[in-house]
Amino acid sequence: MKSKSQFKSNYRNRFVVLLLVAISLFQLGYFVFVRSGYHDFATFLIAKDLIADGQNPYEGNIFRNGFSLIYPLWIYAQFFGTFLGPGLWNLLNIAGLATFLHLLKPNMSWFTRGLILVILLFTSPARSMFANVQHTGIIIGLLSILYFLVSKPQSLKIDLLSAGLLFLAFELKPQTAIPMFFFLFFYRTRFRILAFWFAATAFVHLVMSLYFQKPLDVRWLNSLASISENSIVISAGDNSFWGIASYLFGFSSIWSALSYFVYATVLVVISSFRYLRVGARGQLITVLIAPLFLSYVHPYDFIVIALCVVLYIAEGVESPILKICLTLLLVPTVTASRNFPMYLIASLLIYAGFVVGLRIYGASRQSLKSETWPILGVVGYSMIFYIIGSEQLRVGILYAALLFLFIGWVLKDFRNRIFTSL
Repeated sequence: MKSKSQFKSNYRNRFVVLLLVAISLFQLGYFVFVRSGYHDFATFLIAKDLIADGQNPYEGNIFRNGFSLIYPLWIYAQFFGTFLGPGLWNLLNIAGLATFLHLLKPNMSWFTRGLILVILLFTSPARSMFANVQHTGIIIGLLSILYFLVSKPQSLKIDLLSAGLLFLAFELKPQTAIPMFFFLFFYRTRFRILAFWFAATAFVHLVMSLYFQKPLDVRWLNSLASISENSIVISAGDNSFWGIASYLFGFSSIWSALSYFVYATVLVVISSFRYLRVGARGQLITVLIAPLFLSYVHPYDFIVIALCVVLYIAEGVESPILKICLTLLLVPTVTASRNFPMYLIASLLIYAGFVVGLRIYGASRQSLKSETWPILGVVGYSMIFYIIGSEQLRVGILYAALLFLFIGWVLKDFRNRIFTSL
């Protein structure tokens, strides 16, 4: 028979789980019902209309993805509508993040896994991803499965499936898939996967260009190659360190060129995995966060860092840097919104629930008093960002600090092998 303390423990676990599930459902419901509509997803629909009218979707930087998915996603939008479609798309994002988490830590309990995903919903990258109906979570899931497949013995079936996953990731967001090319070419030497991907991409794009009688890729390639002020490379630079530097000092083209240099350096590191002592976990995370060093980033691109920070804390890694990163992630970013007080209160509640949940599960051994400073940090950071008038400067500082803190922790941790271990 179970003791009275065991009954209390089970009841307490269920209560915490139900509470966090209720809070997360409320958060999801807000984005599905209150903020219904396709938002960023609608660029695919706009691009479809432009092509139908005989125009190039890449003109004027309206469209930045691979156009081969325009019509499949247009069919999706027509089938599910503007009410159900965005919500289902966001659920696919959550499925992608859950896949990444499972492959990163397959032996994690469902309680801890659910706890991580719940607090992840309240981080600013996740809020941005859901509010904009983006596809970053889906891409992370695709690349995570691809990374898992290429670790298996080579076969025609696996290579074809891997090439298909790479094709989808590249068409959805090219800059997130490029680091995987270097990983496959230099580290895994899976040339057949790359050959299949290139053949499929070239064939699909050629067929569509011939059908529409327009070289649709030419404008896109010219935009990627350019680092001028009109380039798409710096159009979202206000969310990066390079955006802050450009905002404060000018010379945006120089900062954009420097971002390419740093990005190329990270690609060299990925190419050198064979000679570096980096475990499977470190390899996958490095491949996924490489695009953050470009000047073209958005808040939802930091979702990988958000998930890693929450995962390591849930695993019991005691690090003040990780706690600071978590408080930065929970700070409401849109301070001008009337929802700012609501998000500040929700951030504090979700952080408290996360701490209590970890103590119940047993991953954390610190006293509750030690969590006072992170909670005060959420309030303090929120007030500072509320005072900063420029949203561009505020968001840029937030995510630049998050990136440097996380990379600093990674470099410091090479000695302890937490980041680089399996």
